[in-house]
Amino acid sequence: MDDNTKDYLGVGLGFPMEIDSGSVVLQRGVDLVTASIKHILSYEVPRYFRADFYNNIWRVADQAGNSASRNLVRVYIVEAIEKFETRVILKSVEVVFDEQTRNMKALVVYQVKDSGLSDSIILNLQSNE
Repeated sequence: MDDNTKDYLGVGLGFPMEIDSGSVVLQRGVDLVTASIKHILSYEVPRYFRADFYNNIWRVADQAGNSASRNLVRVYIVEAIEKFETRVILKSVEVVFDEQTRNMKALVVYQVKDSGLSDSIILNLQSNE
């Protein structure tokens, strides 16, 4: 990764924050982007100081896992990432229902803009049943 890409991606606190030898660990590059996406997709309610920072995924997380609820989760993931993480291009979002756990899971594949670097995360949506 060249210096311009590193500057573009930045340095910052990851989510969840990590402590090493009494100091906060700063995330860099793709690790920071991945931490940012996890943070975005985990916020269920608006923040006090940023009322528009949340996602709607959790409105349907405990639904039956039918195609309508899986499509809603997909749409909510795409909306949240496109709104709050402008450093990436979404390549795919696949939502499946796990019959054993009775939970939905989402595989989010993205590429960091202008770098060619790709990564993915799996989001487990826990049912309240």
